[in-house]
Amino acid sequence: MNRLTLALGAGVAALALAACEPQEATVLQLDSNTIRVIGTGYSERSSLESAIATANKRCEAQGKEAFVLTNKTDYQGVDQSAALIVNALTAAAANSGSAPGYYPSSTSSSDWQTQLDVRCGPQPA
Repeated sequence: MNRLTLALGAGVAALALAACEPQEATVLQLDSNTIRVIGTGYSERSSLESAIATANKRCEAQGKEAFVLTNKTDYQGVDQSAALIVNALTAAAANSGSAPGYYPSSTSSSDWQTQLDVRCGPQPA
């Protein structure tokens, strides 16, 4: 019984970690040691985490370390004032219980975009 509980707990923990893992960002090769990584996300933080994780993964695959040369993060989602109105109306409809079904959202996984120019260089000894 304890083994089953332990195995089940480990499986749930693995799923939880996988769900938190940032999505893969787009990578453009600029030159032999420099890449541009473009990450998107629901928040500024998630877009940055996506870009950083992808840059680290790409450079580590070459046995190198990622060094950020430039970074830029922009909001590209729905107008934030309009988003507040949509979110308030959606919450009111969902909480009323009188209108079951799909409720629109003003957010998407591409609301924020982070662009990093990264050089993959030797790891310090």
